[in-house]
This record gives sequence, C-alpha cells and structure tokens, in this order.
Amino acid sequence: MIDESDRIDIIAKNPRGIIEIIAFDTRKWSEIPNAKNLVQEKFRTYKRFAESESFVNQYNTNRYQFVLICPEKPSGEINAVLKKFDVLWKQSPDQPKFF
Repeated sequence: MIDESDRIDIIAKNPRGIIEIIAFDTRKWSEIPNAKNLVQEKFRTYKRFAESESFVNQYNTNRYQFVLICPEKPSGEINAVLKKFDVLWKQSPDQPKFF
C-alpha cells in the first residue's frame, strides 16, 4: 500500500532476470490523502533498498525496476514523482483476487 512507506510490497524477478520492486494499491488516487508525498516517500524507501549492499548480496544483481500497480493511471504531480524514480506503471484489475 502506498501509505506504508516503510515496507516493500512485492519483490519478483521478471522474465528478463531483472528484479522488480513493486508497490501495490487498490485505491483510486482521489481516495489517498496526500498521495504525492506518500508516493515519493515509498519510492525513496525502495531506492535506498535497491542501492544497498544487502540488495546486491541477496539478489546477486544490481539490476532492478520499480513498478507501481494500481487501478488508475497516475497524472500530474504523482506522475512527475514516478518519472523521477523511473517507475513503470501497470494497471491492476478492478477487483484483484488474492489466493
């Protein structure tokens, strides 16, 4: 969740072997108070982790991609933050299913 800036939501390896550090939220941007600052803090945390020695040691690579999965495409100030951190946006389904 975007408002949990001190934790990483998901880490996965994509088919190209790049580690994806993923933020996930099911809410619309209008439902997240102070969304721009929360997104910025979330990806600052991700960047500190991705550039740490423990990341390289744990995943045996320094190749990573930040990803944001959410229901609607970010715009305006939020989009500017995502560009700053080179975040790839992916649209989530309307009703995510968790198993």
